[in-house]
Amino acid sequence: MVKTNGLEQSAQVSGAAEVLLAEIQSWYESKRAAGKVKSNVMCAGLYITDFLAEAFPLTPDVYQTKSQVKGSGGKKAQALLADHGESREFRREGGRTSRLTIEHARELADTINSAGVAAGVDTFTLAQRSALAWLLQDWFVARVRDDFPFDQKSVDPTDADEWEQSGDEDVAHMIETLIDGKGKVVVLKAIAGLIGDSITESDLDLIANRKDQLKHFQRLLFDESFFQSQLEKNSNDPEAVWRKFFGGNQWIFGYGLTLISCESYDSDTLEHDFTSATVLAGADMQVDALLRTRSRLSGLVFCGIKPHSANLIEPEAYRPPDVYRPGKDLVAAVSQVQKTADKAVRAIRSHLHRVRRRDGERAGFEVVTLRPRQIVIAGMASQFESDGELNPEKVSSFELYRRSVTDVEIITFDELLARAAFIVADR
Repeated sequence: MVKTNGLEQSAQVSGAAEVLLAEIQSWYESKRAAGKVKSNVMCAGLYITDFLAEAFPLTPDVYQTKSQVKGSGGKKAQALLADHGESREFRREGGRTSRLTIEHARELADTINSAGVAAGVDTFTLAQRSALAWLLQDWFVARVRDDFPFDQKSVDPTDADEWEQSGDEDVAHMIETLIDGKGKVVVLKAIAGLIGDSITESDLDLIANRKDQLKHFQRLLFDESFFQSQLEKNSNDPEAVWRKFFGGNQWIFGYGLTLISCESYDSDTLEHDFTSATVLAGADMQVDALLRTRSRLSGLVFCGIKPHSANLIEPEAYRPPDVYRPGKDLVAAVSQVQKTADKAVRAIRSHLHRVRRRDGERAGFEVVTLRPRQIVIAGMASQFESDGELNPEKVSSFELYRRSVTDVEIITFDELLARAAFIVADR
């Protein structure tokens, strides 16, 4: 850390400081825009002057790692400021995660190198160079006092410039402040300046909505009173609650329950009743969700949805102590989706079916009907817990059944929740 250690500043050191500061001030002011200088410029000044005490000229190997200034960070910047009597809170990350800090550091190092040779810094002793570095760093601390908004409690999310110079924590704070619908134009402007203009306001709305729906999903699973309130709105039918939720959030299925991108077969609804004059009629059955894979070869996906409270295995052992039967609701759901898929495919009588909308017009896609995928969503893995731990006999009984049903994939609600969280990068 730069310190004068009681050294007297000789006329030679003072003269060199005067020459260097004239160039440094010109460089610093060239970074001012609309009356403001970004904090990553200040950070670069604090760090580079610190390295000057160690070496001259300031070559990249002195101050640079692969993509950052060596040792940069919030604690480092705060400590350098404290050496000069400034104890107020500065940037939490000290410019470490701003891509511009290293660019400013390179420019400043070149400026000091050029002016330093003219000022005779290359002939200085270590003590003289330390004294010079202290003076230059003190000048940058004065700029921090003048130009950094210490009275502003946090970064201003409505200032697009803040985004460009902020670290991860600051950006996270700004996103949390704005992503709920306030100031999206500012966010877009800032992002466009950094990575281009490919992100739109609808993209931000999509992200915000998906995070809200993920919370809604969690409440349905884990907040009993909330689920009860939704039951009352859906004729006390738990399956209807889930059909409505998934119907409005097809993106959870959209990445493909089998890792193949899927979307609703019928643009009007996720649920499909084969008894009416629908886009895929012919079987006297109903399926909770009819999907198709997104590709030129679009395949059918039949999905049965049972409540999250549905038993995956029967509570009591069939043959004590370790044989558990599959839950009645689960077996019924598997049978229903199998039968529905079979009758629908036999009714079509074609391996490649040209789809028509409800009004008789072509839907614009065809589906392959050979061995359609079948999926059942039901239950929670928490059913297998005993005294806070998974019961291995209950788990094995369920998994043996799940793996024995080769043509139907069984997915639990907690597995689906984890999938939704992954899609929105929640964890």
